[in-house]
Parts: sequence; structure tokens; C-alpha cells
Amino acid sequence: MVASARVRKLARRYRLAVATALAILLLQGLVLWSSAGLDEEGPAEERQKKARLPENGDGSKDSDSSAGRRGSASRKHGRWRGRLDSPGALVSKVVRAVTARHRAGRRLPAAPDASSRRNLTEPRGDAQLAVFQQGDTGSVEGAPQPTENSFAPKCEITGKDALSALARASSKQCQQEIANVVCLHRAGSLMPQSVPRHCPLSGKVSPVIQWDESRLQQVPPSNPVRIAYMLVVHGRAIRQLKRLIKAVYHQQHFFYIHVDKRSNYLHREAVELAQHYPNIRVTPWRMVTIWGGASLLKMYLRSMKDLLELTEWPWDFFINLSATDYPTRTNEELVMFLSKYRDKNFLKSHGRDNARFIKKQGLDRLFHECDSHMWRLGERRIPEGIVVDGGSDWFSLTHSFVQYVVYADDQLVSQLRQFYTYTLLPAESFFHTVLENSHACETLVDNNLRVTNWNRKLGCKCQYKHIVDWCGCSPNDFKPQDFLRLQTYYLGQISVL
Repeated sequence: MVASARVRKLARRYRLAVATALAILLLQGLVLWSSAGLDEEGPAEERQKKARLPENGDGSKDSDSSAGRRGSASRKHGRWRGRLDSPGALVSKVVRAVTARHRAGRRLPAAPDASSRRNLTEPRGDAQLAVFQQGDTGSVEGAPQPTENSFAPKCEITGKDALSALARASSKQCQQEIANVVCLHRAGSLMPQSVPRHCPLSGKVSPVIQWDESRLQQVPPSNPVRIAYMLVVHGRAIRQLKRLIKAVYHQQHFFYIHVDKRSNYLHREAVELAQHYPNIRVTPWRMVTIWGGASLLKMYLRSMKDLLELTEWPWDFFINLSATDYPTRTNEELVMFLSKYRDKNFLKSHGRDNARFIKKQGLDRLFHECDSHMWRLGERRIPEGIVVDGGSDWFSLTHSFVQYVVYADDQLVSQLRQFYTYTLLPAESFFHTVLENSHACETLVDNNLRVTNWNRKLGCKCQYKHIVDWCGCSPNDFKPQDFLRLQTYYLGQISVL
């Protein structure tokens, strides 16, 4: 009995000592956190104005976008929380969860005025927006680039799409770009309000041109067209690329290859291949292009400019291909067909329901590309005065139209380039819209000379939600059972996508 009493007495003493030690540790953590917070944040008035960085979690829900499933948990309460690096960070997280001073409205406040710290007077209104010059470049051409290393929004950021994008962006530069784009858009300085239309005709102009088998035995044209093939490739499938070039190669045509910046092995093999042919070249520059991104349109426009400046390559048509394409017609058949319609531009349109296409394509939403992701930032209006069109991003364009798109300085081209810099899937609509509203609108043919295997049930599964805040679709591979359909397909086509 005596031993049991001693054990109970010692246990009580140990419990008291452990409780005292834990209390001391808790107080030390609180003191360290409080002093670190005072050193980092300053007076209470400035703490309320300073912008906070988000924590990971879930965001808002949207049926047509992956953004709703990739948002920030703090956005449930519409606020931003900072990341603390002090020794008492763990304790501070517990305390601030029940501290009323950390609760704010559903918005990201603007950064404090720098003049209060430097005793200088900063310009207001439109002059303050001058820090976002349209000539500056961010991750995408035309995107305002941050001028400082710290993330400091120039306006109050509101709206679930913009807040979700800021919460999920991984780099401070991308966060600053997103904030700059949102602020410019709110100020009305980003999107054109109206764009002039030069087409003298009303409505869609698209003559029906089909492949005429009866003319295949005619004498070849005296002045056959020459084609500049633009091959856009990525990955490691060099054998697939060689097979495509072997199938479409002709010494009278030209082949310009862009390899994604992330595909170093494929780039080395493509450079080695090009050294053996005078009419095959690899772009001296490389870009990271993503599905649906504005970088893809930028890559096409830069490649077109390169081809126009290659005076030793006198091409008549620009045709873009991927490594998964393969011809279903011979070179002679294709040259004869294009020589007959050498003044036509072949682009596939979506159909007649323009309003549905705009909604489905997300043309009425503002996007920005950075950190290899297309971020949805909110709503916008379609410019007045033009007809917006689009469809497939595989096309066959004349030399004259490519020259117009690259070098023209009229408002139609310049303002549409600005509009599509912040557009999802811009390559599927930019060339269609420019052509349909230009003086050359009569040259549009609603046929991109392709056979595409579309199966919406198999190809539309939001498989790109990790790189774009939208649900997209892709065509499917052709199977052996599709061979009969390829044989009987009567429209003019050159490749299988």
C-alpha cells in the first residue's frame, strides 16, 4: 500500500511538471509570433491594407471549368492569408484561426500607396495605369510584365475567377501578371470596344468546293503551287515525324519545324534530319506551347514571319501539320487541287449558331497564360462591328493572306491580335475572324482539307483541366475499321488529324 501511494504521488508531480512545461512552450511561441508579426507587418492600419498570398485548397464550382475544382480553401470565406516563417508559425496558425482581425471581405485589396513610404507624389487615375505599357511582354506577347519582385496588385481584385487564379498561380511573376491584366481590364484599357469590318459582304461567305475526281487525270498546271508545311511537334516520336516527312516530302515544297522547348531529344533529332535537306529547316527559336494557350497563336505568327522573310523559299500556301497527320492524297493531286484554287483560303468553320459557339469556346471570357497554364479571369464583351468566327485550328492559307496578317498595321488586325492575346484556343478563331472581316473575305472556303475523327463521347472528358481552366475536346485516332470511311470520303483532304 505504501508503494502504491508513492507511485500515485510521483505521477501527480510529473503531470504537473509536464503541464507547466507545455504552458511555457505555448507562451514562448505566442511571444515569438507576436514580435515577428510586429516586425513584418508594422502598424495595424498598414496590416489591414497589405495584400495576402493564398493557401492551397478548394475554390468555387463551375460546371464548365476546372478552375472550380482547383481553387483556394480560404476563398470559402473570401479572404487572403499570409505565409509566416517565424518560429511560432505553427502556434500562430491556431491563434489566427479564431482571431477576428484576420477576417475580411471577398476581395484582394490594392497595395498601399508607395508615396506614403517615399514622401513622393504618384500620379493618379489614367496616369497610374501607365506602368502597364502595352509594349511590355509577360509570359505571352502583349501581357503586362511585373516591374517589381514583390506581388502588389494595382487595384482591388474581386470576382471568383480572378481570385481563384491568383490563389492557384505558383509564381509571384504569374500572380503579378494576372493582377495587372485584371486591373487593365477593369480600367477599360485592355480589350478593344469595337473593331472595323472591311468585308463588303454581309453574312458568312463560304463557297462549297469539293474534290473533283474527274479532273485528276488532267494535265498538270503550268505554274504549280509550292507549299510551306509548318510542322508543330513535341514529345519523343521521331520515327512518327520522319514517316510524315517521307510521305509528304517533295523537293518543290518547304518544311519548317517547330519543336516544343521541353522536347530536347526530338529537337536534336529534327536538327540532324534537317541538315540533309536544303528545304527542311528547324526554327532557331523554341517556345513552350500548351493546349488552348495564347502561346500557340504567337508561335504560328512568328513562324509565318520567318517564312515570309525567307526569300529563297517562294511558297504559295501555308499548311500546318502535326506529327500525327498523314496524307490521304498524293502530292500531285494536292498540287493540282490547290493550283486550281490558288487564291482561296481553306478554314473549317464551326457552323451557323454563332452565339452558341462563343459560349462553348469561351470567347466571352478573359484568359491569360503564364506558368504554362491558361487562367480564366472573368467575363468580357465581344468587340462590336465584326463577325466572330472559328472552328478548326488546322488550315491552308495563301501567301497574300499570311502577309496581311503578319505585316498589316490596320485596326482590324492589330486590335484582333490584342483581343486574342487573352483568349482561350485563339488559333481556332483568330485567322477565321480576321479573314471573314477583311477585304479578302470572299476567299474563305469552309473546308480545311482534313479528315478528322470526332467522337464527342470519347474525346470530351476535360482531359486538359490541369493546364487550362476550361473543358476541352480532342479528336480520336483512326482505327482499322475506319479505313472504308477514309476511302469513300469525297471532300478534298490531305491529312488525318
